[in-house]
Amino acid sequence: MESLDAIRLVIGAAALGYGAWSDWQTRRVPDRTWQIAGGAGLALLAAELWQAQVSAGTWGLAIALGALFWYSQIDDEAIHGRELTAWRVIQVAGVVGIAHFALFEGWEALRSGDYVVELLAALALMVMMYGWYYFGPTIGGADVKALLTVAVLVPFAPDTGATLHAFGDQGFPFPWVVFMNSLLLYLAIPIGLLVWNIAHRNLEKPWLQALLGVRMDLTKARDSFVWPMTRVIGDRTVLAPMVKRDLDLPSEWDALAAAGVKRPWVSLKIPYIIPLFGAFLLSAFVGDLFSELLVAPLGELFQ
Repeated sequence: MESLDAIRLVIGAAALGYGAWSDWQTRRVPDRTWQIAGGAGLALLAAELWQAQVSAGTWGLAIALGALFWYSQIDDEAIHGRELTAWRVIQVAGVVGIAHFALFEGWEALRSGDYVVELLAALALMVMMYGWYYFGPTIGGADVKALLTVAVLVPFAPDTGATLHAFGDQGFPFPWVVFMNSLLLYLAIPIGLLVWNIAHRNLEKPWLQALLGVRMDLTKARDSFVWPMTRVIGDRTVLAPMVKRDLDLPSEWDALAAAGVKRPWVSLKIPYIIPLFGAFLLSAFVGDLFSELLVAPLGELFQ
């Protein structure tokens, strides 16, 4: 493993590991976590590109990458004067960088393959995450910032001996592999919950809740990051596996206590950063498990 790869992986594992722990404990992750890791990633990227003597267009992509990252960290209304001016200059430089690449290098640079494909892939992932945050299903700001950090910190696949790739020796760019593996691990959570419930004999009809949550003492549930699946509706106690996330939780717990429910079914609020942390390590040292388990079998069906 090259020293640059090792530094990137250590920083990424430290940031995501701390972020996962903090999110689990408090459902908050300090922005400084991502600022330090992302800033270090951009500095390492600049050093690598400088040493490689890349083209102006490649530098433009890197500047755009940095601008997109810091956009998630800087509040325009909180800075003034020279700081605001410097930030505007960075934003304009990012736009100019993209334009220069598209107008003067474009296809030829893509064919050369040095850094360009990976930087464009990192930019695409960042744009997608912004779109998801502003227009898609609910996703936390810390989750988006964590993925943006991965994109700027490890835009190139580290040389760790990982063996699983989507297309022979070639695969998806590393940040995308991390993202896809994180979805795979997140989808595995219901299996883990089912195993837990079987081990603790928490099985009862209609069964679906065993994939979505656990039973928990009511007093503990009040102080935990969970949603109730057992609810009091009118004069009946019902099991609703598909939880509503806009519930007035204190009143829900009070109603369950009044109904004599001591161990309701609850859905855990599992932070996305936890599977993202696992996916980061999995992607670095194993490879693209998502493609190995899901994409490759589908490809074989159509051969």
